This record gives sequence, C-alpha cells and structure tokens, in this order.
Amino acid sequence: KQWYQRRVRGDLISRSYPEAKIHKPVEKLPTISVANLPQQFTETELLSAVLKAQPNIKSLVDAGEETLKVLKVKKQIKNDKFQASIRVSDNIRRIIAKQNDKLYIG
Repeated sequence: KQWYQRRVRGDLISRSYPEAKIHKPVEKLPTISVANLPQQFTETELLSAVLKAQPNIKSLVDAGEETLKVLKVKKQIKNDKFQASIRVSDNIRRIIAKQNDKLYIG
C-alpha cells in the first residue's frame, strides 16, 4: 500500500508540475566478491586470469557486449589470502550462477 501511495503521489507531482523533469536513477550492475585468492593480483592481472580461465565470458567481453571490471583487490582480515570485488553485467552474473556461484581463475 505504501508503494502505491508513493506512486500516486509521484504521478500527482508530475501532473501538477509538467515542466519539472523526472530522472530515473541509473541501474547498477551486480558486484561480486571473489574470496580466497592465493596471492595478490593487480586489477589487470586478475582480469586477464579470469578471461583466460573463462572462455565463454571472454567472448562476451571481447565482443564489447558485456561488462567485467575488477574494482579492487584487498587482503582478507581472517587469513593471508586476498579478496576481489568485480563489477559484472547481468549476463555474466547468470553464467557465474550456473557454475554454482563459483568463478574459477585457473
């Protein structure tokens, strides 16, 4: 009910002030975490390792259709391994989900 009230209120504002532009927020792409990396990688090294081990993802990225960007690699708190945050497109996220949410680096 609250969602409906917000929508009605937004429509009312749109009708009351037609000169006002309403901007829809940009949708964010999924971000995944890859934990337990055995060594520290640079963003470029990790991206190369992922694309080398995942030819199906590499073909999508090479075609320019999909997004795969390593945001950061940091040391994990509990052990001596590393963790990466990677921004992916929806299609690449689906591919990883089909692999039991595992991203193999080789």
